[in-house]
This record gives sequence, C-alpha cells and structure tokens, in this order.
Amino acid sequence: TRYINLLNIIKLMSQEKYLFTICKSRKAYLTEYFCVVILLLITIISWVKQFPIEKRMIQIIFILGIIILIYIEISRLSHRCKINNSKIVLINGLIMISKNNLFLSSLTDLDTHQNYFQRLLGYGNIHFKSASGTSTLEIKDINHPEQLVNKIESIIEKYKNKED
Repeated sequence: TRYINLLNIIKLMSQEKYLFTICKSRKAYLTEYFCVVILLLITIISWVKQFPIEKRMIQIIFILGIIILIYIEISRLSHRCKINNSKIVLINGLIMISKNNLFLSSLTDLDTHQNYFQRLLGYGNIHFKSASGTSTLEIKDINHPEQLVNKIESIIEKYKNKED
C-alpha cells in the first residue's frame, strides 16, 4: 500500500495546476533588439541600394541578426516562474533545469525593484523572502511587477483564510 500511495502522490505532483507562468519581459532586451534591427537594416539597404559589399558579408550580417534573436528568446524562456495556490517555483534552464521552491506559507516579504528605465517601460524585479530569512528568490525583468505582487498577496490571503 505504501507503493500505491507513493505513486498517487507522484501523479498528483505531476498534475499540479499553476495559476500563471511568468517569463522575462522582452522590454529587458531592447538594446539587443535595437542591434538586430540595425543589422537587418544594413543588410536590406545594402541589398536594395546595391552597395559594393560582398553578398557573403551581407549573408553573415543577416545570419548574425537571426542568431541574436534566437539567443534572446532562449534566454527569456530559460528563466521562468510558475505560481500555484501553495508555492512559487523558479525554474532556470531548458536542458539542465534547476528549480527553487518557496512555499507561500513561509513567505514574509515581497519587494519590487525598478530603476528609472524599468519604471518608464513597465517592468522590474520582485524579491521574495521567507520566514527563515535564508531562502530568497528573485524574479528579474518581468512585466508589471506591482500587479503580480498584488495577485500573489491575494493568493496568500485566500490561503490564510482557508487555514483559519
């Protein structure tokens, strides 16, 4: 019976429903996107205007722009956060994955940090601190961090009300 109970627990854990998943904002990569746009403009203008640049060089510049775009998306997707009714899971990596869990019941502080440009563009960082003080998590470069903090606080309130 222990074996069957353990299998049931594993099935329940794998079927965990997350309320939302958060990835890094594309706004955090504006400088990289700007570089890609410049590279693509150089290739298009040199191709249309027939500048004396070798076709091989134009192809290399175009491929470099595509590689930068792929790198940006891989970087965004390799750092994500999932939140359900009981915990926050910070996931790093696509192939080798590391997960950090912070249970909402042990959460004491939620702090948002935004510099001037982040505030202007509407993205920032959230710091989560646990009751023990040893466990802290940070979600970087997410859209509308204040709204996310408010959602998490409402989940915590619902969780506390269920315990009472």
